[in-house]
Amino acid sequence: MVKILVNSILILELPLNIFNVPIRRDIVHNVFRYERHSTFRRFKRVKTVGDVAGSGRKPHPQKRTGRARRGNIRSSLSRHGGKSFGAVPKDFKFPINKKVRLLAMKSLLSARLMEGRIIVVNNLSLESHKTKELASILKPLKKLPILVLTEKDVTNNLLLAARNIPTVTVLPAFVFLFKSLE
Repeated sequence: MVKILVNSILILELPLNIFNVPIRRDIVHNVFRYERHSTFRRFKRVKTVGDVAGSGRKPHPQKRTGRARRGNIRSSLSRHGGKSFGAVPKDFKFPINKKVRLLAMKSLLSARLMEGRIIVVNNLSLESHKTKELASILKPLKKLPILVLTEKDVTNNLLLAARNIPTVTVLPAFVFLFKSLE
């Protein structure tokens, strides 16, 4: 257990398997790329030789015309022909294991704890949905970006109070977003 002490008083004990993981920059980088590339998609599609309208008939004889030999009117060399090696729809996702994603999250949380950029609050339940109430609780943190991870479901009061504070992000703990951890 990692023990958090404030003025030599034990505040909280955190599990070692989450908050004492060595920082693996390579894994964090791969998972960051995975998260970023999961949103990239290319929707362009151009017509190739097989998609362009026109018959497969030979436009003129192969020999005795003095012109260049041509196979069909849909060739990429002719006007209104198909595009050779044109853009096709593509998804840039690549697979990554769940355990690797979890290791990256643990590594990031450990790094943030070592830097002193994590504050663990045992219970953040609000009586009302007022932003002023949450802002008064978070006032000592000033303008730092804040990520609130809740255990299972986000309480409605917390969501409503936090949505008008630009530096606060509220997520269920099982959601993993790198943009919030940066």
